[in-house]
Amino acid sequence: MYQIDQNGKVEKIYIIPVDKIVYYESIYDKTNPVSFITEYNNRKYILSQWYLYILKNDEIVKSLKCENGVFKWFKNGFIHLGNKHINLYNIDGVSKGSLTFKSFISNVSFNDNIFLVETKSKAFTFKLN
Repeated sequence: MYQIDQNGKVEKIYIIPVDKIVYYESIYDKTNPVSFITEYNNRKYILSQWYLYILKNDEIVKSLKCENGVFKWFKNGFIHLGNKHINLYNIDGVSKGSLTFKSFISNVSFNDNIFLVETKSKAFTFKLN
């Protein structure tokens, strides 16, 4: 993976571990395209079709297999949000727990380590310690 400057010149090259490149190889799609990149908490997060790569000081510290869902970042980490499930991670991708709800999740917001999770039928608040 290449990081380029404003002029299109390569500034850095990131090497994705070989086992993460072909893990989901199929006869239809042999690529792992990048869909999103962000920097947060002095980490670079690179989201591809199948993995979230977490870089610290330009080295990959963790790669997480992506299932359907979206990622959202907050002060002390990030969540992977599915239809009825939330996985909570610290800034380096270490799991801090998960929550599963009976109804589909319609909204998640957080402020000062307090999470608000709204489902189709109820609203829940949680404090992260």
